[in-house]
Amino acid sequence: MANNSIRFAVFVFLIAAIIIPLSTFAQEDSVTFPPDSKPYERTYADWTAEWWKWYISIPTGDNPINDPSGERCALGQKGPVWFLVGSGGGKAERECTIPAGRAILIPAINVDCSYAEDQSLRTEDDLRACATSDQDLVTETAATLNGSVLQVHRVQSPVFNLTFSVDNVFAAPVGPTKVVSEGFWVFVKPLPPGQYVLHVQGLLVDPTVTGPVNLVEDSTYHLTVENLESETGNETVTIANESSSFQ
Repeated sequence: MANNSIRFAVFVFLIAAIIIPLSTFAQEDSVTFPPDSKPYERTYADWTAEWWKWYISIPTGDNPINDPSGERCALGQKGPVWFLVGSGGGKAERECTIPAGRAILIPAINVDCSYAEDQSLRTEDDLRACATSDQDLVTETAATLNGSVLQVHRVQSPVFNLTFSVDNVFAAPVGPTKVVSEGFWVFVKPLPPGQYVLHVQGLLVDPTVTGPVNLVEDSTYHLTVENLESETGNETVTIANESSSFQ
């Protein structure tokens, strides 16, 4: 975290041969939403703003970013998209159960900029420039699902309203503010019931006076997708066993 901002680095790796029921997916990346799509009648960018509202709404003590086991991964989850966080720095290994029929949105490095966190920011253009300059430091992002490489999309949110509550994870001043976020995101379409291992990591290099500082995050999720609410479509696609990594 820098300047009361948080970055989540993501490298997605799902192990095990699985057959995924999907409907009308693109050949080159059959399981993620493209950035120009409108999943569930909202833009991709709008969903990234919703991710931040969810994340900030959970007090520090209960926040999934501070959860070593994953027992709190369901806190605040509602609607058709399930939000996941990274490790917050270093390594984390968690378990999480997700209802079938939910998409998954997870950032592969992201940042937020707000008036509350940085009082030198005075205009909406300042907010956008702040977020963009931070994400310009990203040097590596990658994502795979069951070994198949997925696309990671850089997306900036619209300006949105956010209220920092008492005991928020950034220790930001309590009250309403305006925010812009930007990041590299993976937006996975609903997975069929089953067991998954989701591995996420990434890299950001921040040059300083004394040399570059590397931000590396590494998270492993043991996911169980259960048919609790709805099922995905009848079409299926096999995810090839390929992988991608970086040092």
